[in-house]
Formats: sequence, C-alpha cells, structure tokens
Amino acid sequence: MVELPSNPTTGYSWANRSAEKAVVEQVGTMEYMRDSPEGLVGVGGMEIWRFRATKPGRQNLLLGYARPWEKDLAPVKTVSFMVVVAP
Repeated sequence: MVELPSNPTTGYSWANRSAEKAVVEQVGTMEYMRDSPEGLVGVGGMEIWRFRATKPGRQNLLLGYARPWEKDLAPVKTVSFMVVVAP
C-alpha cells in the first residue's frame, strides 16, 4: 500500500508511470481519503494505492503527480520506490 498527499480539486492526481510491470501489479482502483470533514471545498487528502506481488524480483515503482490532460508537461512531483519481492 502506498499513501500520497493529493488534492483533486486542483486537477492533479497521482498516476503509475512505471515502465516495468513484472513484480507488482495494482490491485483495484485508487482510493481517496479526505483530510477534513465532508462539505469543505478545496481540502486535500491522501490517495491510497494498493499493489500485489506477482512474482519474486525487483521493480522500480514510479508515481507522478500531474494533471491528466496536460500530456506534454512533466509531473510536478514524482516518487519512486524500489520494490523487492523475496522468493
């Protein structure tokens, strides 16, 4: 499970930008948890991503924070995790 700060009211969201998909795969869809009570507009929260190991090995998991419609721009933030799945 990976939790990343996010604010969908800005149009930005995290996307899996990993080139490799051999060791882990995303399970289900991303979930969003608000940091504050319902009814407040423009408040950030956390995106929650779940992954499952598919086989032993190593994989660089890369996530980028961008607006999906801005295809020619680099993400404003990126995070990278080296995932190691033991046999």
